[in-house]
Amino acid sequence: MIPFWGTSEHSLDGQNRLLIPKDLRPLLGESFYVFSPVLSAGSTLPHLVAMPEAKYENYIRRVRGSYEGQLRDRLLRKLSANVQTCSTDSAGRVSLSEGLREFAGLNGKVLIVGVGDRLELWNPERFDEDIAREPDGDDETGGVPLDDDT
Repeated sequence: MIPFWGTSEHSLDGQNRLLIPKDLRPLLGESFYVFSPVLSAGSTLPHLVAMPEAKYENYIRRVRGSYEGQLRDRLLRKLSANVQTCSTDSAGRVSLSEGLREFAGLNGKVLIVGVGDRLELWNPERFDEDIAREPDGDDETGGVPLDDDT
């Protein structure tokens, strides 16, 4: 498992760029994916996920292999429509698309949370609200866990 852990708070700059902490950049790689996870009813509040390329490609393969027909196509469509290939600039910043920022409610402060094999990008208020909620047993991806271990 890739060791993403801890939290750090950063602000989007005037050009909607987010600084990725220096110690996390090598773990993400030169090119990585930022996407909105497929959320099921009553699950985690909207946020973004950042994954290294190989991890994201494995995730997509698992979706293809775990579902069939229209459900598989619908999940792949949702994932494909809401993904951005990213790389950091020389200052370690990444530009996030307007659609992804709006989905996750990112309009100033961004909380970067390490979750083992991925990073999650949260509006800090949504994160606090999500942490305070009681678990309801729903999987945040509607049946496709984000990590390989489950």
